Amino acid sequence: MHEIALIGAGNRGRLYTGILKRLAPDLRVTSVADPREARRSQTATVHGIRLERQFDDWRPLIDSLPEGPSQAVIIATGDQDHVEPACAALSRGHHVLLEKPMAPDLAGIRAVQAAAVEAQQRGGSLTVCHVLRYDPLFRFVRQTIEQGHIGRVVSLYHAENVSWYHMAHSYVRGQWRNAGESSPMILAKSCHDLDLLCWFVDSAPVTVAATAAQSVFTPANAPAGAPARCTDGCPVADSCRYEAVRTYHDGIPIRQALARGRGLTGAAARFSLRYPGLSKRLPVLSRYAPWREWPTSTITDDLSSEGILNALRHGPHGQCVYRSDNTQPDHLEAVIQFESGVSAAFRMHGQSSEEGRSVRIDGTEGTLHARFGRVHEVRVHRHGSSLDTLRRFPGPGVGHRTADIGLIRAWAAMIRGEAGFEAPDLAVRSHVLALAIHEASERGATVSI
Repeated sequence: MHEIALIGAGNRGRLYTGILKRLAPDLRVTSVADPREARRSQTATVHGIRLERQFDDWRPLIDSLPEGPSQAVIIATGDQDHVEPACAALSRGHHVLLEKPMAPDLAGIRAVQAAAVEAQQRGGSLTVCHVLRYDPLFRFVRQTIEQGHIGRVVSLYHAENVSWYHMAHSYVRGQWRNAGESSPMILAKSCHDLDLLCWFVDSAPVTVAATAAQSVFTPANAPAGAPARCTDGCPVADSCRYEAVRTYHDGIPIRQALARGRGLTGAAARFSLRYPGLSKRLPVLSRYAPWREWPTSTITDDLSSEGILNALRHGPHGQCVYRSDNTQPDHLEAVIQFESGVSAAFRMHGQSSEEGRSVRIDGTEGTLHARFGRVHEVRVHRHGSSLDTLRRFPGPGVGHRTADIGLIRAWAAMIRGEAGFEAPDLAVRSHVLALAIHEASERGATVSI
C-alpha cells in the first residue's frame, strides 16, 4: 500500500486529499506538514494522522519518509515555496503531485524539471496539477482533434473568463494580488489554459505578442469617500458588489453564482438569497450562515462570524478593491505562433458574469466550439455539412470540480502502476509560454521563445 504525505494543508491540499480519501482509500494520507496548527490538526482529524506524523515544516517530514516510489507526496504550498520541497521529494524517487505553477521563474521551473527526470530513473514521477487536462470535456476535444474530425488544426481562440468576484478575491485582494510576491497572473491562473493550448496543438510555441492592462481596480476608480477598508464605513457599501462583508461573511456573490445552476444546490442558493432570515433557521441551510465555503474558507481558519469579521478588519481581503496594492492585470490578450504553423489567440479577463472557458478551434475540415463552466458542451461543425454534432457533459457549475476528480483518479492509477508516467516537458512548455507572454506584455514587443 502506498502512503501519501501532504505538504501544505490549505484549500487545494485539503481538496486533493479529500478526493483521494473517497476515490482511493488504498492510498492513505499518513503525514502532513503545514506551519498553521489549525490546518494540520484539521487534516490529521480527517485522515487519522498520528501526532508524531504532523510537522510544522516540510523538511523533517521529507527526511522521515522512506526513499523510493512506495511513497507519494502532494505539494500544495504557496507559489514561491514549490521548488525546494518538490526537488527534495523527487530526489528521493517519490511520486510527486505538484500544485501549479511549478515555480514563479524559469530557474525554478528548470530545477523541478531536472529533478523530475532524475526521479523517473528511480521509479518516481512528477505530475503538475494542470487539472483541466483531466476534465472529460477537454479530453473529448483532444480526442476529436486526434481522430481528425476537424482536419488539420489551423487556428485556435481560447478565452479564460474569470468571474468578477473571483478576480477581486484572488488577484486584487488575495495571495496572488502582487506579481512580485507570488507570480504573474498569466502563470498563476492561466498556465491551466496555456497547457490546454499546447496539448491541443501538440507543438512547441515559438513566438508571442501580448498586451495587458490594469484598468478596473485602481485608485482612480474608487468611489468618492471610499475608505481603505470596507469595514471602516464606506458610503457606497449598500450598492458596491465588491463590499467585503457581503462577499465573505454573507457569501452573496458565490450564492448568486450557485443560484444559476440546477438541482438541489441551485434551489438552495436561490432560497437562501430570497429568504435570508428564514434560511438561517432551517437546519439544512443554517450551516452556511455565516458563509464558510470558498472563498471565505481561504481567508481565515476561524470561520465563526466574529472570526470572519476580524479577518476583514485586519487582513487583505477587507481592503477596498480600488485601494489594494495589486499589480496584476485585469485583462490580457496574446497571439501565439507554434512551430507547426498553428496560430492561437488567448484572452484572459476578470470581468466575466460567470466563471468558465470559451474555445474555438478551426481546422481544414471543420470547426469546434467548446464551453466549459455552467454550460458544459462541445459543438463540431464539418465543412460542407448542414448539421452540427453536439455533445453535452455534466458540468461542475462553479469551478472545476470534475477536472479535480479526474486528476486525482489518474494520479492514483499511475501510483498503482495502472497507467504510465507523465513526461514533465509538456507542463514546462506551458510555463515557459506563460513567462514569455508576461515578458511580451511588459515590453510591448514580440518575444521569441
